[in-house]
Amino acid sequence: VKFDYPHEYLISVNGTYGSFDVWGTICVRSLTFESNRRKYGPFGVDSGTFFALPKSGSKIIGFHGKAGWYLDAIGVHTQPIPKENNPSSKILLHSHQSFSQGDKKHEYSVLQGSVGQNFDIVVALRKKDPTLPSFESRDSEVTKHKLVTDTEKSQSKIEGGAKTYGPWGGTG
Repeated sequence: VKFDYPHEYLISVNGTYGSFDVWGTICVRSLTFESNRRKYGPFGVDSGTFFALPKSGSKIIGFHGKAGWYLDAIGVHTQPIPKENNPSSKILLHSHQSFSQGDKKHEYSVLQGSVGQNFDIVVALRKKDPTLPSFESRDSEVTKHKLVTDTEKSQSKIEGGAKTYGPWGGTG
């Protein structure tokens, strides 16, 4: 992929990760890059667990992750776009997760955003179990643990207003 730098720059990346078979290690299976002008991809096989870094008024300034025979995991470093070029967006992160518990497969989405300088929002959504009242869940502890883990690893601040997201994928 070749960009018309400095007029074109990366603003988002999304893709999928998973294993190629039941016993395989987890790796990044597909990637799609989005610049301020267009989308590139998807590259690879679009199957597995979806991850995304949507537009957030920031541009991608670098990548981090792990690679061996495959791209095992990928994450990004972002930096705010100067206000004159910044179409504001409130959603900073959207991640779709799935996990198995016994013979059941559970899926949920995590949305993370901002409602002002001193306030952040993190919301987890999942399909309701019709056999339980709305305030109960059989897998609440699993979901709670998974949410904390994904939220903690998804974003950390580094100096200069830059932020780090990810990595998404496996451990190699």
